[in-house]
Amino acid sequence: MTDRLFSYGSLMFPRVMRRVTGSRAHGRPAILEDHGRYRIRGQIYPGIVARQGEAVEGVLYCGISPAQWRRLDAFEGKSYRRQRVYLRGPGDATLSAWTYVIAGRHRCLLGRRSWSRSRFARRHLARFLASLA
Repeated sequence: MTDRLFSYGSLMFPRVMRRVTGSRAHGRPAILEDHGRYRIRGQIYPGIVARQGEAVEGVLYCGISPAQWRRLDAFEGKSYRRQRVYLRGPGDATLSAWTYVIAGRHRCLLGRRSWSRSRFARRHLARFLASLA
């Protein structure tokens, strides 16, 4: 099993990742092709689904331990499932990683609006971090 996580929502922020996993993590930019990222209706965070021709920019974290995976699984909950994906990483290298995709029965929760990292940072990050304390 790979020890790499592709994050595309709140976990892209190192402070969120630290609160969730309990350790510092340093990520690198990566791109997941043929997937789209959309806001969950009524929430401030996104989900991804396979979408031909779209791409999701995110962060690749390496060295995720089994204990950290357990914490990540609990954080993501039942609305998401962990799935292996292939990314375009630094230097256009193709890398395998795990990510959390919206679970099939929960896809109806996805809205049509794309999710914005900068908007989340400006409007929601501080309150989101406080909710994790």
